[in-house]
Amino acid sequence: MSHIIINHLTFIGENVEPARVEFGKNLTLIHGPSDTGKSFIVNALDFMMGAKELKDIPERKGYSTVLLGIESPEGSCITLSRLTSGGNFNVYYKDIRQGPLPVPDSSFRPKHNSKDISNISYFLLNKINLIDKMIRINKYGETNELSFRDIAHLCIIDETSMQSEKSPVTTGRNTTRTKEISVLKLLLQGEDDSGIVAVVPPRERSIVKRAQLELIDSLSKDIKDKLSIVRGDENLKTELEQLNTLINEQSSSISDILVERNKIVDNVLHIKEQIISSKTELNDIFTLKSRFGILKKQYISDLCRLETIKEAGTLLGYFKVDICPFCGAEPKYQHHDLECNSGATALAEAADAELQKTKKLLNDLLVTIGELERREQIIFDNKEELERNVDNLEDQVKVLEEDLIPANSGLKSLIEARSEIENIIALSNQLEELDSMKTDIENIHKKEKIYKFEEISHKVIREFSEELSKRLQDWGYQEAPNTRYDLLKNDIYAGDQFRSEHGKGVRAILHAAFTVSLAQYCFKRGLPHPGFVVLDSPIVTYRPPENPSVAKVDRDLPSNIVENFYENLQSNFDGQVIIVENIDPVQPLHEGSKDLTFTKGAYGRYGFFPHPTDGFEDLLD
Repeated sequence: MSHIIINHLTFIGENVEPARVEFGKNLTLIHGPSDTGKSFIVNALDFMMGAKELKDIPERKGYSTVLLGIESPEGSCITLSRLTSGGNFNVYYKDIRQGPLPVPDSSFRPKHNSKDISNISYFLLNKINLIDKMIRINKYGETNELSFRDIAHLCIIDETSMQSEKSPVTTGRNTTRTKEISVLKLLLQGEDDSGIVAVVPPRERSIVKRAQLELIDSLSKDIKDKLSIVRGDENLKTELEQLNTLINEQSSSISDILVERNKIVDNVLHIKEQIISSKTELNDIFTLKSRFGILKKQYISDLCRLETIKEAGTLLGYFKVDICPFCGAEPKYQHHDLECNSGATALAEAADAELQKTKKLLNDLLVTIGELERREQIIFDNKEELERNVDNLEDQVKVLEEDLIPANSGLKSLIEARSEIENIIALSNQLEELDSMKTDIENIHKKEKIYKFEEISHKVIREFSEELSKRLQDWGYQEAPNTRYDLLKNDIYAGDQFRSEHGKGVRAILHAAFTVSLAQYCFKRGLPHPGFVVLDSPIVTYRPPENPSVAKVDRDLPSNIVENFYENLQSNFDGQVIIVENIDPVQPLHEGSKDLTFTKGAYGRYGFFPHPTDGFEDLLD
């Protein structure tokens, strides 16, 4: 089980002797006269568990820091320190009982925060396996994360609460009653309220309802204003049907025209592609003709040159002997009997052969040029015909488009008229819907609904009541067999009346039994619990300091209840219990229990704080 053990409570300060009380792991009894600091110890323990304030008693003067030594469930020693003025906690992972204090290992804020785990509540809840638990805080199912302060009043009971008429479960504030009952359910059943789906509270529903009605009225007014400036006709639906028919007919006519126009446009595009192709081919022919013209000029030039060469070769044979025009030999070296003597005749023949070849090439070129010119004319004539066809088709398109203008204009007018009627009908429908919504909202049941959430099961209440009854029987309380916890009143029912109706002595013993039984119930079932209980004055209300042997015990309690009370807590309680009382135990405590007596006198220990040395006697509990 994950329980916390409180080892010591120490107050330190400058120039003052530390005030310390050490606690046993089982039972610790601190008893003695009033005004010795016993109840202040309970207050200080609560303060070190996250309470806001520490009582400002005179004996505190000079003490600036509180140290609380605890043992974690893992067995390690931890010291919590806090200024007596409040504020943050410092944490040391070792046992510290005097100053000066070292640098803390951690620092925690005093208030629980679900978004930041650096707080003392999360630290303590984590030690007892109760982190991230959600508890219901009202009848509408809203939840908050559990804080250690939500369970502190179930394990640390001061004298006022011990004798109070309010339930041991609640703190007496109506605003926190649901939350406090939810915390009890969490401890008894080990189940939190994280699965609850919250509902909207009536006040918020009223605000939402009012806002919805205001919005509907505003929207309705806008629609009525719009309807007031448009024509009202009861036969709007009939007119709308007629308009739809006309629009369909007009659309069909326009569609036919568009189909025909699109066919012509497609044809025009196709012909224009042919025209472009023709122009491309004409450009190619023009390029070839230009090149062939250059070639033609070259052939003609070659023919002229060859004619000249041919004539020159014939005339050479009639000239006197001179340097040979073919080999360059001088006359004296020329051999007229060799082939070279026939050079003039050969030149003429060669020129003539080349001349004939060139004439053939020229004739072939002229034939090709003629064919190109004929092809050019055919393509040009075809292009002209295509362009005339395009002009004719485009004229047809213009005629069709002119036919579309009045058709489109008429269709547009019909569509505008239909839109106006549809808008009027839509506004009317919206107004009807808004009126219907307003009626539905106004007819919401005004009686506040009672929401049902899971409560503590009757089986658990019965078992807890048995634990409570058995505890009181062991203490010797006569009405114990008929004692039970009442779920409806959230109070203890004993002796044919609720605890709140008993005297304060019985209220105190019943409260103590409730607190101890709750802890033991959790221990037996392995349910989370801090592991300790602190009880302030569970047996008597006052003991006069002038006569320590006299004790005023509530006359409704049996005489042996004190003896049975301590005997039972030492032999039949699995946690740590710290008791602050005015009277001494009837029998010595068991070995392992701790008995600490305050005397408020010269003998023994004076009180929690050391005996004042300045003669100050006005000590407050």
